[in-house]
This record gives sequence, C-alpha cells and structure tokens, in this order.
Amino acid sequence: MSLRGTLQLFVNRNPNYPDNCAGFPEEGYGDIHVGQQVVVSGQTGQVLALGQLTKCEFSPLEGPDQSRGLLFNFVVKDVPESPFVKIDIGTGQRGGPTYSWSQLEQAGWKVDLTL
Repeated sequence: MSLRGTLQLFVNRNPNYPDNCAGFPEEGYGDIHVGQQVVVSGQTGQVLALGQLTKCEFSPLEGPDQSRGLLFNFVVKDVPESPFVKIDIGTGQRGGPTYSWSQLEQAGWKVDLTL
C-alpha cells in the first residue's frame, strides 16, 4: 500500500520563505525540510518502506501572537503489511506515531501529523 500524509510544522519565524521552507535548528526542527526521509517501520523496528518530505507551503496564521506554519506532503510507496507501523520523520529524535494496520485502512492510507 501507499501511505500519503502531511506534516504541519509550527515555526516562530521563517524570514527567508519561500527560499527556505524549513524548520530552524534553534527551534529544534533543523532536520525538517523538503527531501528529509520518512521512515515507516514495523512492529519490531525493521524498516518497511521509505519516502521523503515533498512540497512545502508556508501559511502565516492570523494574529500577531500566533506562529507561522509550514505544511509538507509525503508519500511512502509499497508499505508491506504489518500489524503495526511507526512513522518517523527527521533524525528520529522525537519519535513518531504508531498506527495499526486497520487504523490506516480506515483512514484511507492518509495521515496528518503535527509538530
């Protein structure tokens, strides 16, 4: 199966957009950028499939006290069946969510993640 998804990253600043649609290291998100690997692993930690962050959109939020957001897309193709899968994006320092196979089926193989 192919897993599609989005990653919404809230950032405090990004003055160089659209040239730099990426997280800032000083905010702990220097590893989040277009091209970053998306790893889908199985129940025992084995890597099942790989994808990458693609297209990034910048969306300023309303109000002076709100953060700005970066929205990335990703597709991970050919995910083999596993009772549970974990999705990691970036260096793995944050850990990623785990879904059961049936949860992914019910969601139509689409997940929306937030950092």
